Amino acid sequence: MRTSDISERLGLFLETSGISQKELSKMAGVPDSAICRAIKRQNTLSTKNIIKISEATRVSPNWLLGFGSDEEIEYI
Repeated sequence: MRTSDISERLGLFLETSGISQKELSKMAGVPDSAICRAIKRQNTLSTKNIIKISEATRVSPNWLLGFGSDEEIEYI
């Protein structure tokens, strides 16, 4: 069941991990502006960028997309 969106999930991950948007950008090789716009709901991330973020953070791409529990980050 989908409970939240990628904007909320990215924000939750950044908050709980203590990683900044800039750090995430560098880790994943995704432009900081793309991450910022996704968090602000101004644009969506491409599938390619979602996969890059997932691989860099070891967070499930399904969880990033809003599937599963909002209470706990799902790692791969």
